[in-house]
Amino acid sequence: MVSGDFNIDSLNEEMKDYFALEIPIGNFNDKQFNGKKSNNPLKKFNKNSWVLHGPSNYERLTISAESKAEAKKLAKKLIGKRFYEFCLDEL
Repeated sequence: MVSGDFNIDSLNEEMKDYFALEIPIGNFNDKQFNGKKSNNPLKKFNKNSWVLHGPSNYERLTISAESKAEAKKLAKKLIGKRFYEFCLDEL
């Protein structure tokens, strides 16, 4: 738009559908969560990836996936036994 080169048709061709979940984890705990926390959160997601972020006691797990099924599969892998606490099975 800034360059004066905006075309809604080309934008529609480039848009992709992704599925995302943001799950409140609360306080990170290795025994409750099967993932790893990074001090340098990702700014860009790859296909079927995740990041744990947020201040202490308010941490969130954000998952980006190609499909709803992939997002649920990754969530189940990462939060393990707690998966059903978040009612993710209803997605």
